[in-house]
This record gives sequence, structure tokens and C-alpha cells, in this order.
Amino acid sequence: MDRKSVEDLLRSVSQGGISVSDACERLAILPYQDLGFAKPDLHRGLRQGFPEVIFCPGKAPQQIVDIAIKLRASNSIVVATRVEEAQAKEVVRLYNRAAAASQNSGAAIHSFSAATNQNPSNGSGQSSSSAATEGSSTGSETSSTTSDAAMANATTSNAIASSVASSHVLEKSGVEIPLNDCEYLPQPKALVFGQLPMPKKDAPSVSIVTAGTADIAVAEEVALFIVAAGYPVSCVYDVGVAGVHRLFDSLALLRKAHVTVVVAGMDGALASFVGGLLDKPVIAVPTSIGYGASFEGVAALLSMLNSCAAGLTVVNIDNGFGAAMAALRILATAKG
Repeated sequence: MDRKSVEDLLRSVSQGGISVSDACERLAILPYQDLGFAKPDLHRGLRQGFPEVIFCPGKAPQQIVDIAIKLRASNSIVVATRVEEAQAKEVVRLYNRAAAASQNSGAAIHSFSAATNQNPSNGSGQSSSSAATEGSSTGSETSSTTSDAAMANATTSNAIASSVASSHVLEKSGVEIPLNDCEYLPQPKALVFGQLPMPKKDAPSVSIVTAGTADIAVAEEVALFIVAAGYPVSCVYDVGVAGVHRLFDSLALLRKAHVTVVVAGMDGALASFVGGLLDKPVIAVPTSIGYGASFEGVAALLSMLNSCAAGLTVVNIDNGFGAAMAALRILATAKG
């Protein structure tokens, strides 16, 4: 649930589309629901601007599905991170089974945002592609964002997906789950429940820069959450300091962005370099890419923390999600 969801619910009450008692029943589930093994935070989108994200390591596929169903009933999009392919295959199977059961049972959907989520699943890819094209026209090595990756990986996720029959979760939830509502994105290792939105009109933008190709997986995690929140993204990949001249063609693009995220392993020096060139917020993400003395990202982390570029924000190693959330908090204060 986010602010817009609450506004839509109250508007429906004022227009007679829903009764006061039904609205109270929907709001009664705030701020969380107890599943025994987890307590999904249904209020987080309203408080922080983005719904709770499911961190998948250590969770059984059925637990991921149960949490996703609860969160999806209150949010137009839910994301699960750090999902290995075998785990994703089972989650998609169980989720589709639950969806088929909910459709067959004719259960009423208790979703605040379902009526407002009318965008096509690949809508955001068009905007992000145009942003990437803008960078390419200057000769930079610019790549597509996660929204484009979602389309490119559609065949992979379709192959993973399989629909079956019923789930015990629905017996207690009374929630109808949309069919074909779950997609696996292999590069950021994420599951997306729902449809990626169109970018907000006149929304501030984010640029994402990587030092090397090996850093792209973390960068795509950043891009996924920025796109999921409705902001345009431009990506400039493989412009590390060993050939830093490759970055110069994209400087105009970076200067237009409201926030820039720099993803780098090895020595992590690219973050300081970019931070010294831009007058807007720069967020640095150290990655675990590197040789022995990089200590799986510790060297890059320490380099970024000791940057001479004043005001550089640094998140944890490989934490693309954390960088995206920091960027979204900054964007929430920006005016388009």
C-alpha cells in the first residue's frame, strides 16, 4: 500500500464506489499480517514510498510465495531479490498454481491498487530505451535498463513458468491473483510480481554507471527498483578508470540526471572520479568483483569510504537494492 492507494480508496468511498465498512476492513490489516514464519509489512509503501522487498536467501519457495501473495494484494508491484534460478522456477510454479486456484474459485480481489495498474508490462522499457539511446548517440557504451532486460528475458521466464492447480494460502487469503503475474529476471536475479509501470510524467531521472561488464548484475538490480518506482533510467556500462576516456562521451547524459549511481569492483576508483565531476548526488556501490587482495569487495568499499569526492554516499558491497532505495529517497524530494 502506498499513498496513492490510500487516496484511491478514500476517493472510492466519497464517490460511493465502496462502503465505509468495506474500506475499514481493508485498512484494518495495517500495518502487517502475521504468517507465523513472517510478518509482511503492508504499510511500508505508505511510510517509505516503496513496498517491502522479499530477500530470498534462506527462504523456502512456498514461504516466498506466501509473502508475495500477501504483499501483492496491497501493492501493484512486489519484487523479490537474490533469487537463484532453481529457486525461481519453483516459486513461479507455486505462484502460478495459486493464481489458477484463485481464478477458479472466483475469489474477490482485495487489492488497493489493482484498478489503477493499467499499464502494459513492457511500458517502462520504451522510456528507458529512449534514455539509453540518448546516451548512445554521443558515442558512449550505453546499455539498456532492466525494463528492457525484462523483455529480452521474457522467453527465459516463460520457460521457467508453469501453471498448475491450487495453494493452501488462498484458502485463508480470499485474494484473487492475476494470471501470468510473475516474471524472473536472471541478470539481477529478481522475481517481479506485477507489471513494471510507465515512468512518471516529468519525473527526475537516474543514471547508472559501471566500471566493468562484470558489475552489470548489481547495476541491473539498481535499475530494476528505479524502474519499478516509475522513474526513467539511463545506463552507461564498462567505463572504468583503466580506460576512463570512455566515460567522457556520456558526461552530458550524467549531468542531466538527478542522481547517479556508480557500481565498481576492483579498486572502486570510478566512484571518486564521477563524484568529482558532478554537482548532483552520487551513490557508490562497491562490488565483490576483483582478485585476491580485493577481499571480495572490501578494498572497493574502503576506497569509496575514503573518497576525496565530498558528499559521496556509499552502500554495502553488492547492495544494488540499497543504492536504489537511497536514490528513491533523494528523488522523492526532487521536483520534476
